[in-house]
Amino acid sequence: MHTSVTVSRLTLTTVCGLLADDDIAYVTALDVLSEEMYPCLGQDNCYPLAFGVPAVLMIVATVLFVAGGFAYVKKPPQENVIFRVVSVVKTALKNKWNRRTESRNHWLEHYLDTHDCKMDTKCVELQESSKDVTACAETKFISDIRSLIRVIIMMAPVPFFWALYDQQSSVWMIQAVSMDVRITKGFKLLPDQMNSVNAILIMVFIPLFQFIIYPVCRKIVKLTDLRKMAVGGMMAAVAFIVAGFVQLGVNQTLPNEPPKGHAYVSFINAYSTNCNVIFTIGENSRTLGPNSALVDDKITNRRELLAIPLGDYSVKMTFLGECLGVQNSNHSLTVRLSENNVYYIAATPEGAFYSETDTKKPTSGRGESKLRLTLLTPCSQIQNATVRSWGCSTGNDDVNTYFGRIAICGYNPQAIDHPCDPRDKSNYHYYAWKTPESDFNRQRYQQFNGANFVEANGTAFEFTEVNEGRYRAYYVNYLHADSDRTPAKEEIEVYPIPDIDFEVKDVGGVYALTAAQNGRNSQQNVFNIWTIVPPNHCSIMLQIPQYVILTASEILFTITGLEFCYSQAAPSMKSVVQAIWLLTVAVGDLIIIVITEADFTSNVATSLFAYAAAMIVVMVVFILLSIFYYDYVDYTSTTSPVPTSPATSGHRSEIYDNISRISEKQL
Repeated sequence: MHTSVTVSRLTLTTVCGLLADDDIAYVTALDVLSEEMYPCLGQDNCYPLAFGVPAVLMIVATVLFVAGGFAYVKKPPQENVIFRVVSVVKTALKNKWNRRTESRNHWLEHYLDTHDCKMDTKCVELQESSKDVTACAETKFISDIRSLIRVIIMMAPVPFFWALYDQQSSVWMIQAVSMDVRITKGFKLLPDQMNSVNAILIMVFIPLFQFIIYPVCRKIVKLTDLRKMAVGGMMAAVAFIVAGFVQLGVNQTLPNEPPKGHAYVSFINAYSTNCNVIFTIGENSRTLGPNSALVDDKITNRRELLAIPLGDYSVKMTFLGECLGVQNSNHSLTVRLSENNVYYIAATPEGAFYSETDTKKPTSGRGESKLRLTLLTPCSQIQNATVRSWGCSTGNDDVNTYFGRIAICGYNPQAIDHPCDPRDKSNYHYYAWKTPESDFNRQRYQQFNGANFVEANGTAFEFTEVNEGRYRAYYVNYLHADSDRTPAKEEIEVYPIPDIDFEVKDVGGVYALTAAQNGRNSQQNVFNIWTIVPPNHCSIMLQIPQYVILTASEILFTITGLEFCYSQAAPSMKSVVQAIWLLTVAVGDLIIIVITEADFTSNVATSLFAYAAAMIVVMVVFILLSIFYYDYVDYTSTTSPVPTSPATSGHRSEIYDNISRISEKQL
């Protein structure tokens, strides 16, 4: 009865431990909810909110924990059992190799070669209490260590399970960042909120397994701890197989890296008129119609980017059709491909330029897209003198563009007095490029001037991550000093940039925006948006099955595993086996570090399948051990005879195996 009560308490402790492991998921959910209720308190960064909510919850949890202390039986710590086990093992090994004594049935018995019961207080106390001068306390302790070793051998797959389980917060999170987080219009399930799924499922699955699944299964097969662990381990492998197939879908929208020593090159024809441009670089030539570009999109099976060896090139552009003054002419643009990256070469009505671009998808995990704006409209086209003073204070206005702060705001046609309101909670979309050299830089381009090129200075506004929605671009002036605080509408002056009105419809895409004067004699801008990396197309809901399977695996493997280890360890070894169980978590994380640093593959899907295969191999070994190696041990027997020294009993190892064994194999 004592053991069953102990195991029941252990089950409760295990459940509480699992819930404690998922606290971060609850905190994340509450943190995100609080932010949605009152976004950032007017700040661009929510550090006080992000750290304040967990801090308050931790204080509440600590108070509740201390308040419940009276319900616990507080036993003072005794000896250090772990240290004693290490000492016995060390002495046994030393005696085995350094002393020439007769053979023993088990190498641990060599510890008794140098053991003297007369000098051991535990042995003396045992002999006095049992009135048996041959009684030896260390003999029983060696038996307990042997049981511990058997349990440790059966714990071999546990670290690898943790190596899979702990990737929920790393690999699976990264996978979710590259997925479509939109569930319904206006509702998103963000990657960091997916961790809450595991916590919710734990709360549901524990009673489900305890009161429904286990009783039903017991009517069909005999349930044992090792059988449940075997099924749980295999389910963990299945979860990673499912995750691998999901990743194959995610990979369809991830950019490819250029071959070593090469760069990918895209051409852009930004003309809106009937103007075709023939681009030629090296031996490669492509003809692009108006408002078109070369793209790589695995979803639509378009693989158009050119892999060009690194070096300097002269790109020839031939203009055919209605090309606003440069039709039927040839122009050349010198480009340098110096990095294994992606470059785009653009021909616009204002001029031609090239730029290296970023192909990394947004990493904030907020369901955003990433875009940059290249502004080629010269300052001479800005009619408002005040706006020119914000970013056109020096140089020739005919060859220099506005070089100052701009912002894009969520479009609100009803906001007439303040068309750009950074704090409008109903349309909370405001992104500003504020700092020169950090947020925006000069972009050299060759301005068309009849049949000739003139060197000019555009402005490249660096990539920023934006939510889906409709936007307008504005020249902006801050009336007060800059800070991380989102300004109020009264604290900024804005002036719309003509013709830059666009909509971001998807999440996870990477886009390049260009705005240029629509011909030398035009007062209008021509605005284009180009897809560099396609948006995410796999719904984040596709992760639900792998979370369900892994959570079920967690119930079967971790709760049952700790119960098995605790019940199968000798009473004196229970604290040791719990410590070793906790150590397996660290070993599992170490496995992840080693495999990650080895960098066997850059394909996440391949890595997920490899983890699944390795887990299957580990579990096959575990099943074989369960069948051919391990027998259950029952420590509820209270009739065990007093252990005696091998020196007085013919060195029979059976003297310290006076426990009732269950002979039936586990699988």
